[in-house]
Amino acid sequence: MNEKSHYEQIKEIKYKLRLAMNGEISQSMNEKGMQYQTNWGLTIPQLKEIASGYSENFELASALWEEEVRECKILSVMIQPLSGFTPHMADHRVRSVEYPDLVEILSFFLFRRLSFASWISFKWIADEDDLIQYCGYLTLAHLFRNRLPISENYLEEFKNHAATAIAGGSFLPKQGAIKALESYEHNYGVILTLR
Repeated sequence: MNEKSHYEQIKEIKYKLRLAMNGEISQSMNEKGMQYQTNWGLTIPQLKEIASGYSENFELASALWEEEVRECKILSVMIQPLSGFTPHMADHRVRSVEYPDLVEILSFFLFRRLSFASWISFKWIADEDDLIQYCGYLTLAHLFRNRLPISENYLEEFKNHAATAIAGGSFLPKQGAIKALESYEHNYGVILTLR
């Protein structure tokens, strides 16, 4: 049996996406400012169902990420193998994202599972870009749920950045910092005092 090419798989995936499209969700997202080039309005459970028909595949995940289709990018994240996925690739992905919903998906489905997740999260929370900071905080929040061992120095760094983000007024970093702070306090049983 011949295995399908990535081109054939992407064509097949796009056909499945069209069949399941939801115009109301797509329109609602568009009205909220998430104006993807193409958005078929599929939900995460629908996309997980489609992703379950494909094994983790580096080349297919990369090809899907390059598509200017919201659902293709999400499927890319869902089938991306961890092996061979480098910090440079993670940084490139997060810097190419325009909307918070995709940052949330990257953080949950991919970044929190990476062996270098804590290191790159700290890099991102120190970034000047609001969306990248948001991603760093969300990834840390997921890591804190798994009780990531954290040194006193890193904890102080986290507290300093979180205090700045919460006081700073930018919505996304503030929301991300609050989520990470709540996750830490809930999962470690320690109330953190910010400066």
